[in-house]
Amino acid sequence: MTVIALSTTSQTELIQAQSLDALALAVNHEGEALEHDQRSMLARAFRIGDMLIEAKQRGKASGEIPHGEFGKWCDEKIRIRAAAYQRYMKLARETPKASREMHLEADESIRNVYATLAGPGDALDESKPYWTIDEWATLSQRNRDKIIRNAIEAESGRTFNRQDQPEIESMGNIEWARWSWNPVTGCKHDCPYCYARDIADRFYEQKFEPSFWPDRLAMPRFTKLPAAASNDIAWRNVFSNSMSDLYGRWVPNEWIEATLSVMRAAPQWNFLMLTKFPKKAAEFTYAPNCWIGASVDMQARVKATEDAFERIECGVRWLSLEPLIEPVKFTRPELFNWVVIGGASKSTQTPEWTPPAAWIVRVASQFLEHGIPVYLKTNGRPREYPGVAIPQNAGKVFHYLKRV
Repeated sequence: MTVIALSTTSQTELIQAQSLDALALAVNHEGEALEHDQRSMLARAFRIGDMLIEAKQRGKASGEIPHGEFGKWCDEKIRIRAAAYQRYMKLARETPKASREMHLEADESIRNVYATLAGPGDALDESKPYWTIDEWATLSQRNRDKIIRNAIEAESGRTFNRQDQPEIESMGNIEWARWSWNPVTGCKHDCPYCYARDIADRFYEQKFEPSFWPDRLAMPRFTKLPAAASNDIAWRNVFSNSMSDLYGRWVPNEWIEATLSVMRAAPQWNFLMLTKFPKKAAEFTYAPNCWIGASVDMQARVKATEDAFERIECGVRWLSLEPLIEPVKFTRPELFNWVVIGGASKSTQTPEWTPPAAWIVRVASQFLEHGIPVYLKTNGRPREYPGVAIPQNAGKVFHYLKRV
């Protein structure tokens, strides 16, 4: 078999210029070649899978292939048995990175053939500052690896954001972390009180759509640890992914692993993270300079958080009870090393809110009894005195989990 090596750009343009019927013929051709050339079987299997995924996505988007009828379309247009095309799609979409690399590295001839078969998404715009989840899904594994590797190994780059300066992504004067760092932004929680969504809607063209910013991966290397860090730990602390939930179920594991690998390589910094998905956070391993935290704003989140933190090993396990929108009680407060308590600043969807003093005192005492330090944020400081009616609930607007 003779393989004609097209450039990445021309090959991708050729695929995208084809009609769906032409794409089906191309899959047929690839399938026939697959049967007659065992040396390039795995490479072509990956290639066919890439093409089928492209056809499915494009057909669904254009309406040419109704939702749920891709199998029928394949039966009519492609001479590959249903079970076979499902295997090819699985290879392209689900084969673990390590396994694919193992196959491609096992035989030089396979690797060389695969290198000439630039599938959909192989045309890489290296000038893009960010990638949304949908955009990331169109990239080949080879290009995903390239983006992450080049970003981590960059020879120059920007520095962390200072939290005491009115910049994009700055949350104001956070005393316990003087820096912020956001290699991932955006979230699908849609919590009504979210400050990060308001910031993203103002400054980002993609708004709060979950996005990966590769060039930010080098920031820990290019930010100089200030002299003040020798006697004030806040100058060593970096509020990481303050504009996202890194462990949201929608976040690709590649983004998470890339972020954590950078943290491991920068022991001079402490990286503080918060999540509402502690169960997923427990699936990863952490360096001692990682402070993993969970946001617990209501009782419904307590048990899942405690269960997850039994399995999390890191430098500091912490809680952010902010905004505290109902009284909460922990059964295993000794699992944690630090607790932050606060209310809510005004957002576009919610008013300012300060929890009643009784809520704050009761929850704080659960941790103080175990010698665990408590940090009370300024928006959580009670201002109660005789003659003033104090609200005793946060209002329905804050309760986003279909709770009253």
